[in-house]
Formats: sequence, structure tokens, C-alpha cells
Amino acid sequence: MNIIEIIFGSLLGFNYMKLRIFFNHYFPEILACIFVILGVFGVLHHDMWRDELQAWMIARNSHSLAELYFNLRYESHPPLWYWLLMLIQRFSLNPISMQWAALSIASMNAWLVLRFSKYFTYFWIFFVL
Repeated sequence: MNIIEIIFGSLLGFNYMKLRIFFNHYFPEILACIFVILGVFGVLHHDMWRDELQAWMIARNSHSLAELYFNLRYESHPPLWYWLLMLIQRFSLNPISMQWAALSIASMNAWLVLRFSKYFTYFWIFFVL
């Protein structure tokens, strides 16, 4: 228990143990929700760049996995992202769906790290922001 937590808890009239239980149980989920909200704002206001659209077009123009491997011969990235893009394009031809897929993967990753890490709560805040 550090001095900031004691002062914060005593100024607001919280019992320190209740505050600690609240932080342990709900703080990772609250930060994950903040991460998702900031991510949605970012997806809605982000213009796609050439490298993002290049990955989308490579996956769009590949009609099979063999053709995808052939089209990836000059790319330095592993093919897992392109496989996912091929799967997404079976449902939507809009490149913005790639951004939503990236946000969902990043949100799941943020929640896993926030929920199961043994770091301090201050690290969690810097991780989300």
C-alpha cells in the first residue's frame, strides 16, 4: 500500500480494502472498455494508407491459398494476416472491415494482458493509452 492509494482512499471516504477489491476485479475491464472506445474513435477517423490497402488488395486478388503464397513472394510479412484478410473478404468487400478486425484482435489482446498480468495498475493505464 503506497501513500497515493492511502490519500486517494481517505479523501473519497472509501475503505481501502473495498477500493482494492474494486480495482482488482473491475479495473482491467474498465480499461479494456476505454481501449475499445478509443479504438472505435480511431477506426472511424482513420484514413487507410497505402501499405494497409496493399495488404487488402493482395488478399482480394488472391483466389486461392496457392495464389496468395505466389502474390506474397515480395512481401516480408508472414501470411497469417493475409489469411485472415481472405476470410474477411468472403463476407465483406469493404476495406474498413480490415480495421474492425484489427481492432477486435487488439481489444482481445488488451483485455488478456490487463486481466492476467501481474503488473501494477499504473502500468495498465500506460498500456491502454
